[in-house]
Amino acid sequence: MKLLARYVTPTFFLAVLAMSFAPCVSGQGVREGSIIGATTMINDAPGKSKAALELERAILKEPAAGKVPPSTDRLKRAVQVAQELLKAKKYAESLARLAELDIVTDKTANDIYLIERTRVAIASSSGDQALLIRSLEAVMASGQAPASERIEFSELLARNYFNQKSFPNAISWATRYFSEGGSDTGMRRALVLSYYLNKDYARAAAEVGADIQGEEQAGRKPSEEQLRLLVSCAQKLDNKVAYASALEKYATYYPKPK
Repeated sequence: MKLLARYVTPTFFLAVLAMSFAPCVSGQGVREGSIIGATTMINDAPGKSKAALELERAILKEPAAGKVPPSTDRLKRAVQVAQELLKAKKYAESLARLAELDIVTDKTANDIYLIERTRVAIASSSGDQALLIRSLEAVMASGQAPASERIEFSELLARNYFNQKSFPNAISWATRYFSEGGSDTGMRRALVLSYYLNKDYARAAAEVGADIQGEEQAGRKPSEEQLRLLVSCAQKLDNKVAYASALEKYATYYPKPK
């Protein structure tokens, strides 16, 4: 009982919610070196659509008469126009150009990737979070994103959903992030905390317990954050044995001054 009195205070478990997890995007643009803002992927993209003839000549700046270029070239040209408007920070006009492509009914997966990839850049530059999430998910669903983008975009989606307190979605995209080869420790903490905040205390306890065990086996000291979370999970589960064990481990690594 003395052990409990020493370590359990009214603010003990509130500290669990103070785990640091920096938002990736909050309207301030993208971090330096991020591939989100790239606007040069069109030139190397192998689009194969055959239905972009429906695009208006005004959008493509084509003459009223003359040879009509292949549909793939027309679609690329439309996206390039949108990208030029993006570079000029004319976000509404750029989105309007892309919206014209929505009428094309037989776009290939690569066409969809090019269009939505450009929307990602626009949303990131303009700070439109709702559009950013929709476009990121569309890019991922296209199946055309390279490995580096799949890792980065999964992380961005997980972080955005975490910040919105949409924990099931945060869990889904954080899990996807690791399945794609991501290894950021901050994302690992976010995944574990998402289970906790989603009230899946058993899964959170299992995950943080595994992390603590991994630290110990590597000869490292588990973080206070991890141990607090383990204690809180045991309390939420009303598991007295696990609770006492977690408190003992916490006291071992972080003894309170007498």
